[in-house]
Amino acid sequence: MKAKKKILLVQETDWILRGPHYHHHIFGRLNQEKYDIRVADFPLIWDKEKRDEYPLFKNFHMLEVGCKVDSSRSTKIFRPLFINLPLFNILSIYFQRKVIKKQIKDFKPNVVICFASLLNVNYIIRKCKKNNIPFIYCHFEKYYTLVPIKFLKRFSKRLEDKAIKNSNKNLVLNHAFKEYVDRICGSGENNVLISQGVDLSRFNPDIEANDKKEKYGITEEDTVLFFMGWIYKFSGIKEVAQSVAKLTNKNLKLMIVGEGGLYDELQKFIKTNDLENKIIMTGWVPYEEIPSYISMADICLLPAYNNEVMRNIVPIKIYEYLAMRKPVIATKLPGIMKEFGNDNGVVYIENPEHVLKRAINLMENSRNEGWKGRKFAEKYDWRKITNKFEKFLDKLF
Repeated sequence: MKAKKKILLVQETDWILRGPHYHHHIFGRLNQEKYDIRVADFPLIWDKEKRDEYPLFKNFHMLEVGCKVDSSRSTKIFRPLFINLPLFNILSIYFQRKVIKKQIKDFKPNVVICFASLLNVNYIIRKCKKNNIPFIYCHFEKYYTLVPIKFLKRFSKRLEDKAIKNSNKNLVLNHAFKEYVDRICGSGENNVLISQGVDLSRFNPDIEANDKKEKYGITEEDTVLFFMGWIYKFSGIKEVAQSVAKLTNKNLKLMIVGEGGLYDELQKFIKTNDLENKIIMTGWVPYEEIPSYISMADICLLPAYNNEVMRNIVPIKIYEYLAMRKPVIATKLPGIMKEFGNDNGVVYIENPEHVLKRAINLMENSRNEGWKGRKFAEKYDWRKITNKFEKFLDKLF
């Protein structure tokens, strides 16, 4: 039997708490007989409430956790020393270098792949070149735009651009990011597009959730607008909630599934304005239950601001909405429009304040748009995407 190919995945965010993202899906499906996969992550938590739950000090350690997309598998995660104090929690990222250095020495990976990495990425590239290891930099967002300190963004962009230029391969997840990376380092075979996907069996449009409808007081007469994900300030969901609050139609409801920076503010808004029967906030929901929550929706939403963070992003949840045969109302984000185009189940608005008007107009034709979306999603089965990714990897070994 051939020796397994060793893959080291690196990210500067928490592998366990966030996602599942692209890399959770891909590496949770790769052939276990063919690949040995390890993760070096970083437990930085921006959300204060969750950060307070984390210990003040945690030394270098290894965790073995269940795979997010297949509970029968496990993932080995190697973490650096972490100090959970303001500023020190960011500076602790330096200790990740020690983890990576040790993994390169002891694990001897055949390839190193970075996701959501910025501060250590150029260090990793240097270590890979020194040890003759192929390095892949994966892009599903402009990482420098997420740096919370404004004056550091320009410096962070230089770090990111340098890494893009020096990577053996740049892996991009949508057409908008392919154009972005091409502008930085020139188009060519080193910039590879392998799109995101959806588990068509898990996200089955025939799923019913009558127990959950009863729990949340949803009746057959109700029309449910649905949002899921991290509730950023630029998610646009606050503006949608404010529009729903003004609406006199008692049978139109907004369901918000997820957590994030605006969670407490929205909860307070709902309570203050006595909106519990119109706006439903569920908090965090296990990934296995997400399809049953989407099944309660009539129309799904992505009303985000067209800002630098969101401009080129294509969230996996849009594929999941479409696979569940739900039409999607989305802001005119260039990444979304390039990926889904027109007449594929996604309809567009200029800004979050236009969601309600578009939703009311869409209600009569929502079923037809939903069928178009399912047909589109069927081209993006994760099994096909994973096979394509495996062929991409095989060319490196």
